[in-house]
Amino acid sequence: MMTTQTRTFPKKEHLCGKIRIDRLFATNSSFVHYPLRVLFSIEIEATPYIPARILITVPKKHFKKAVDRNAVKRQLREAYRIQKSTLIDYLTIEKKAISLAFVYLSAERMNSEKASEIIEGCIQTTIKRMQKAEKK
Repeated sequence: MMTTQTRTFPKKEHLCGKIRIDRLFATNSSFVHYPLRVLFSIEIEATPYIPARILITVPKKHFKKAVDRNAVKRQLREAYRIQKSTLIDYLTIEKKAISLAFVYLSAERMNSEKASEIIEGCIQTTIKRMQKAEKK
């Protein structure tokens, strides 16, 4: 089901706040879809309802210059912005909210097409993991 929503990534969808970020990194719900490690946690409180909050991080270990880290983050944000409708539709139907963190693991930069494929795979895997957790 495809909703008619704009392909935006507003500030309210950014994962902010030390408590939320700490809670996300404390969960053990993660997987690797190289070159990304994806951490996710299902949020309990949903006021106001925001289906997904996203955090993208690129370690200084791999990219010493901030310009390079920012370029990778920009590519991943853009890929997520374009691919997010599948995740948002699923979360809206299920009436769930999720926090997601994408941690970039590679020391190589990638092109936009590759970033889009990787984000799409991460979203599909996240949905499958949520469905599997639901059945337990």
